[in-house]
Amino acid sequence: MTMSRSRALFPRARMVLAVLLDAGGQWSHGYELARLADVKSGTL
Repeated sequence: MTMSRSRALFPRARMVLAVLLDAGGQWSHGYELARLADVKSGTL
């Protein structure tokens, strides 16, 4: 059985995921991720 997503990701979530992908597994703090993704802290 295959399950499908019923909702698309929000643009802010996509930006954070893109930053994580670009980091190549390198660790970074949540505030640093927010800054790099240009999202405000606490908005995800």
